[in-house]
Amino acid sequence: MSRPLILVVDDDTDVRDFVADVLRLEDYAVDTATNGREALTLLEQQSYDLVVSNMRMPELDGPSLYYEVKQRRPEATPPFLFLTGDYEKPDYVRFFQEARVPALAKPCSPATLIQAVKPMLRVDR
Repeated sequence: MSRPLILVVDDDTDVRDFVADVLRLEDYAVDTATNGREALTLLEQQSYDLVVSNMRMPELDGPSLYYEVKQRRPEATPPFLFLTGDYEKPDYVRFFQEARVPALAKPCSPATLIQAVKPMLRVDR
């Protein structure tokens, strides 16, 4: 059985590396992107089991990435988990509710991240 493949999207190198390292320690396969535009390119080349994305990024932010993926491949949109330091921002809360996507406040612990990720994967672990 192949390992679940997760795409981590964050413009902050430290956060991106932290999330990727935590997921790899749980034996997930991980690709990374520095912004939503780069993530779109990867999503066109590869199927992912989950996308873990920052909300605010240059070039293409998290919500725009989500809606673009949903528009391009509505039948094959992977689940999204968002990370943000502005968890309570009204625009973000509205997005999380309307899109029905989960979010974690940054910073989060490795245990909190894994607890959020595991039930989102389509693969039994």
